[in-house]
Amino acid sequence: ADSVSRRPSSNSPSDVSDVVDQPLFTKSHEIGVNLACGALSGIVATVITYPADVVRRRMQLQSLHRSLSEQRGPYQELVSIIKTEGPEGLYRGLSPELLKVIPMVSVTFMTYELMKDYLYVPQK
Repeated sequence: ADSVSRRPSSNSPSDVSDVVDQPLFTKSHEIGVNLACGALSGIVATVITYPADVVRRRMQLQSLHRSLSEQRGPYQELVSIIKTEGPEGLYRGLSPELLKVIPMVSVTFMTYELMKDYLYVPQK
């Protein structure tokens, strides 16, 4: 990716030569931004999809504790969680999930962006 150059703060020639050649965003800054973007996208995706994951997990485990006739469908399980534990029950176990997701998505996003630069993939 091309670096964005800083604009000189004044019109004097000495300022122009000193400032224009300095990149605004260095590679280390881009890596930090990519890590932060990956972390934020992982957090948002997890917070949005986690309730469905909790319902799915509970449904998978219900065969161990309930007979076939007592087992619930997804909607029944969702309603049951909200009635017995409140809405926060849909986010039970979120902290360990975020501890897994944040580094994973951050590194994935950063690696993707670095490989695009390394392999000279043109921007559209």
